[in-house]
Amino acid sequence: MVDVWVLFQFYREIGAGYMRKTDESIAVVILAAGEARRFGSPKQLAVWNGLPLLQAPINLVRGLGFKPWVALGAHRVEILECADLNFEDCKIIEVNDWAIGLSVSIKASLKALQKQDEEVKGVIFLLADQPLLSTADLDKLLQAISENSDQIICSGYLLEGLPSVGVPAYFPRQYFDELMSLSGDKGAKKVIVGNQHTIISMNKHLCDIDTPEDLSLLVSLIVQKCAD
Repeated sequence: MVDVWVLFQFYREIGAGYMRKTDESIAVVILAAGEARRFGSPKQLAVWNGLPLLQAPINLVRGLGFKPWVALGAHRVEILECADLNFEDCKIIEVNDWAIGLSVSIKASLKALQKQDEEVKGVIFLLADQPLLSTADLDKLLQAISENSDQIICSGYLLEGLPSVGVPAYFPRQYFDELMSLSGDKGAKKVIVGNQHTIISMNKHLCDIDTPEDLSLLVSLIVQKCAD
């Protein structure tokens, strides 16, 4: 069940926005290459808070002082040509074999960022369809990274009532080879659970948007809260 007050506070925080000094040796990648088959149309372009859904994580990452890497595959041309999306300061990663699964997006991202920045010491992966992720959430992640940048830092949440882990997550460079060995539609969770990691609790904010109904529910809850 979504905490409506959390949603309301989220919008207040995003509206405030701020910049800060960041560690330029850490790359932040937004994974947005999927087909969004269950959504029935390019989910990245669905309207959220008056803007395309993909703009939410882009603005969030830029607000933290990073220059986002955005992995695009299915619907890439349509997304890049969308007049309502602002890709300023973004670096686009082309994921040509996106249909194989999430692992391809992860590997294409690692290849791209290592090619352009040999000094990168770690990467944070975000998803494009978690619009409730807030500045405070990523601040917790960044704080944990600053305290132990040699360890995997991941998000903890409930999946069908059971504890689970996943992204947003930070991977130090020493885990890049293991991430590059992923295959099919397997994401980074396999690498997380197979190694020592620190968990940051984000239960209330990791609401994936998989269908139009998911999006409508979140929007209606926010409208209701604002009306109250």
